[in-house]
Amino acid sequence: MDSFEYLIALVSVIAGLGITRALSGVARLVDSRRRITFSWIPLCWTVSALLWLVAFWWFTFLLSSVEGWSPALHIFVLVYAGSIFFLIALLFPESIPDGHDMLAHFLDNRKLFFGALLAVGLLDLVDTYWKVSLGLSAPPITSYAIHMMPWIVFSVVGMYVRNRTFHAVFAVVLMLSFVAWLGLSIDGILEIVNAGSPGAGQ
Repeated sequence: MDSFEYLIALVSVIAGLGITRALSGVARLVDSRRRITFSWIPLCWTVSALLWLVAFWWFTFLLSSVEGWSPALHIFVLVYAGSIFFLIALLFPESIPDGHDMLAHFLDNRKLFFGALLAVGLLDLVDTYWKVSLGLSAPPITSYAIHMMPWIVFSVVGMYVRNRTFHAVFAVVLMLSFVAWLGLSIDGILEIVNAGSPGAGQ
């Protein structure tokens, strides 16, 4: 195995843990539905985090053509993947007690959650710049900017605002933004997946 194969194996493990955490969390909520106060806002964030985790895993295959991997680059990619997992973990407590309020839990953790969301956004800017500097596939600049600007700005606002309407609108808008951005990028994603071999990003 070369450096990239070791890296993508670790990223795949983190992605698998994130997907497992999200699905098991949703299953626990469904099982406890009569004992909790339900809110769809954390579920919107779950969808967004899962979409981004899968997209990050797909786009990591672009790096298969990179040579001369350094420890710093390995750490960067793993920190990025781990940050998305952390987002998902914050949405679901390890145990769900009777009377659990989903929205109250989310709002109590908002500084951690939106701090992590801001970190993921900043990491993605660095990641995109890195891929462009290596001559790898770049997202459409206009759609990428439209997607990233509210993400970063409102993540900062979200850390300090407890207003339910703000959080509802932000959750829905960013989820739809994820879906739209992935829809615009689907051709590139499928090309990466179908190639599936070193040099695919050239």
